[in-house]
This record gives sequence, C-alpha cells and structure tokens, in this order.
Amino acid sequence: MSITNSEYIKTRRKAPFSFVLRKENEDTVEACMRISKELNVPFKNVKFAGNKDRRAITYQRVSINDVYYDNIKHLHCVRRERGYLKLGGFKGNRFTIMVRPKENSSETGDCSLDDAVMNMDLNMKMVPNFFGPQRFGRNLNNHLVGKLIQEKKYEDAVNLIMMAEKNDGDYVKEAKQSFHNKEYDKAYAQFPKNCLAEKSICRNITRGYKYAVFSIKEKIRVFYLHAYQSYVFNQELSKLLGGKYEVNEELVLKGSKVKRKAFTEIRELACKKKGNDYQFTFTLGPSSYATIVLRELLGE
Repeated sequence: MSITNSEYIKTRRKAPFSFVLRKENEDTVEACMRISKELNVPFKNVKFAGNKDRRAITYQRVSINDVYYDNIKHLHCVRRERGYLKLGGFKGNRFTIMVRPKENSSETGDCSLDDAVMNMDLNMKMVPNFFGPQRFGRNLNNHLVGKLIQEKKYEDAVNLIMMAEKNDGDYVKEAKQSFHNKEYDKAYAQFPKNCLAEKSICRNITRGYKYAVFSIKEKIRVFYLHAYQSYVFNQELSKLLGGKYEVNEELVLKGSKVKRKAFTEIRELACKKKGNDYQFTFTLGPSSYATIVLRELLGE
C-alpha cells in the first residue's frame, strides 16, 4: 500500500517524494537511471543513501526531487519527504542470507558447513570493519582506477577500465576489443546497458582522456575514488589488527575527513538450519559488509 500525504497531493505542487525500490541483478545506479528515464526526470533528481549489491535481492528507499505525486503514485510505498536522501544517510541494513555447503567438500577434505556452524560463536558482537569485495567492482580493480584518477593519470585509468578481464562476458570482451581498435561507435553499441562508465568513455574519448573520464556520471565516478579510499582503509586496518588495538579505535579514510570505526557491531544475530543450508539474519550499521561478518563467523 502506498503511503501518501493527501493534503499535499491536493495542491498539485511538485515536491520531494520517496519510494521503496526492490531490485535484483543490477546495482542501485543502474536501477535509478532506468527509473529516471521511465519517469522522464533528470537523473540528478534521483537520490539514494547507498549502492546495494547487484547480486542480492535488495530493498531501499530512493527519493525523487521536484515531481508530481500523480507521476509516481504507482511506485511502492510512496511518501512525501522534507528533503532528499544523501549517500551514507541511513542507519543500517538488515540482512537475510542463505549459506549453502560447497560441492564435494567431503571429498576435498574441506571443513563442512555443519562443522563451521557448530564451531562459530553466535555471541560474537564485534568484527573488524573491513570493506567487502563488492566495494571494488565486479573485476575487483575499481580501487586501482580510483588511484589513477586521483593521480590525474587519465589515460591509464581509461586503459584499465577498458582492459579485458576474466569476469567479462563475451559481449563485453568484444566491445573492449572494438574500443582498442578505435572503433568507438561500434564499441558503444556492443557494450551492454549496465556498462555505464564504458559507454560514456566510448562516446567521449575523441575529446581526450580527461574529458572521457569526467564524462562518467559523478554518481558512478565517485565509486572509483571511494574504492581506493576503501583499499587504503583495509590495508591500515590489517596493520592495526597485527598489533595492539582498541575496539573503539577509528581510522580516517584517505583523501577525506571521514572517520570509520575499526570494528562494527553485529546486532540481532540468528542462525537457522533449512535442509542442508543455513539462514543467517543480522543487522549492521551503515557501510558494514555482511560478507565480512560471515567470513568471521564461518572462517575462510
């Protein structure tokens, strides 16, 4: 059921509204770009507090500025807002995760999932607050791109983005080859819609490497820089864990004044067996990663 403000709707004025976005097999930026096109509103008017994992089924609030209620009333749980959402402006995330045993774990001699669950500590309250692998992109190299952008090595950044990777699908590999053959229009057409940075580079590369990099929408480009900050944070946290540490210690993210706690609290942790699988539920604060919690609970 949608949540609305009838008095405000009656005025027919534009306002900031928010709705609940459910997505699967796409990241938040892609979903919001699609929504902005369908609603015919500028992408800059669509705001969200965090980029959720592409591979998970996720729910999050998204705000849209300067729209009429009638244009968005079909969206889920619409409500009027005083302002718009900002990156990091949320209290935390609730996770429900199914963990399945590895195939042939008994044949390879690996520890079984049952053994790992039996040995884990359900009373664990704090874990190291590492950034998870999702932070570094599907090819796990966003931090390297971010470092090159920060160093103003734009040609190197473009070449790294366009480097063929083992995780690339066939269409993406072909598109990258076309790009290196300087067939930019062909490459643009070959890249799937979700390759937003690559398509933007193809469209603007003839105007120079720097222009091509900054043609990438800011909401996407900033993820490269955040990935580099996250990489440096993880390195510093690893050093911290190698010596003496305090649970309430904070580290400063490189290139910013933002502080991040070295440890994060796990709240409402529960585990339930379902057939051969285990369902974990827990709550974490903003920008803390469920993959890190599971690694600490179950081991590598």
